[in-house]
Amino acid sequence: MNEAKIIIEQKFPSSTLNKEINDYIAAYKKTGEQLAWDYARYAFPYEICENEGDLIQFSGLHPKYHGFFIQYKEKEITVELYPTSTYGDKSKANELAKYIALKNNGILIMFNGRQMSYAEKKKKKKAL
Repeated sequence: MNEAKIIIEQKFPSSTLNKEINDYIAAYKKTGEQLAWDYARYAFPYEICENEGDLIQFSGLHPKYHGFFIQYKEKEITVELYPTSTYGDKSKANELAKYIALKNNGILIMFNGRQMSYAEKKKKKKAL
C-alpha cells in the first residue's frame, strides 16, 4: 500500500492544509534554531515543488529522499508515495500525516493499513 488517508469530520479549505504544512515545517526550523544547527534541513528534507489547488508535491533535497505528494478531496486527504520513494520518504510522509490528522481531529489510515483515531471522543455521562 503506497498511500495513507486522513478522514476528517468537517470540510475545510485547502488553504488550511497549506497553512498546517507550513506550520509543521516552521516548527522544525524553530527547533533547529534552539539547537543552534541546521536541523530543519535534515528533519524535513523536502521542498514544495507544486502547489496547485488540491495537489501538493514534495521533492527530496537529498539522495536518500525522492518525494511524495498530498491530495485533498472534500473530507479526505491522501498522502501518496511515488514508485521510487524510499523508506525515508514513507517515514516522513507518515509523520506529516499524523500531524495533519492530530490538528484536524481526524482518523488516519496509515501506509500499513492500521488506523489511528485522533477524533474527539464523546464523554459518557455517569449514571446516578
